[in-house]
Amino acid sequence: MRSRLFREGSVGLFLLFGLMAFGGIIFFLKGYKFQNNTYQLKLSFENAGGLRQGGRVFYRGVGVGRIVGINPGSNGVEIITEIDGGLQIPSQVRVSTIRSGLLGDVSVNIIPKSELTDEAKQINPLSENCNTQQYILCNQQTINGQPSPDLVETLARLSERLNDDSLFNNINNAVLNINKAGEKVAQLTDEISTFTQQAK
Repeated sequence: MRSRLFREGSVGLFLLFGLMAFGGIIFFLKGYKFQNNTYQLKLSFENAGGLRQGGRVFYRGVGVGRIVGINPGSNGVEIITEIDGGLQIPSQVRVSTIRSGLLGDVSVNIIPKSELTDEAKQINPLSENCNTQQYILCNQQTINGQPSPDLVETLARLSERLNDDSLFNNINNAVLNINKAGEKVAQLTDEISTFTQQAK
């Protein structure tokens, strides 16, 4: 009787630990953190440009956060990002989208325009008095972003321009003008050569 209870208890504990490990893996893959030491920045774009929830946020080329929400509006798109709470970002930044590879994921790229002083590095983005200073970006602050040109759209525009008949006509006229100029240069060279021979 005691060995049966031991076996059933062992199986129960094994299943419990298995479920806990499975849940931990799911939390890890989804990017959840038990200690919420992050703050949110809201990015305003005219065009999301392929950004999706779960996409990465880069600062100086290093991944520092992820996209947790996308809210389309009548006049643009609001991208809500979650940034590592231990990072202070200067208030003067340039925000754009970047694509990894030809058909890769689209990410947010934050490039600072200034350096932080030692005093600014001590400010906590989550503190209540963060908004009273002008050195770093604070929790829930909104920044304007600029989407990068879409590669497919750029190639389509280039193709349309190359299919334009006026472009080929201009190129043809330019070649003809160069040919005429070459003939005149050759004629002038012959005249100079004749004049030189006569002078001798």
